[in-house]
Amino acid sequence: MVTKKTKRQQQEHLPGLEPIRHIEIEEAAEAYIAARDQRMAMTKVEVEQRTILMQAMSVRDLREYKYDGYVVSRVAGVEKIKVNQIPTGGADAGERDEGEAPEGDDQF
Repeated sequence: MVTKKTKRQQQEHLPGLEPIRHIEIEEAAEAYIAARDQRMAMTKVEVEQRTILMQAMSVRDLREYKYDGYVVSRVAGVEKIKVNQIPTGGADAGERDEGEAPEGDDQF
């Protein structure tokens, strides 16, 4: 007969032997938790926007779409989309996050 182990209750600390609290670490941890939670919430929004973009490209049967210095490309064989800035020779040319649309552009 196998018995299930129960979780043992942790013994309380003796007076004067409590763990040292590091307020700086606790504040930094709270700031990190807030930033992480905000990033996780934005990831959900990004995934939703990427899905909308992928559907818009699929409905129109487009593999690539160019506009205003950007190129939107569907990756063949997988459900993935890329949005890249078309290099103009400037230092700020580069890849944008997947599914990210330029500000003020809500046409689909």
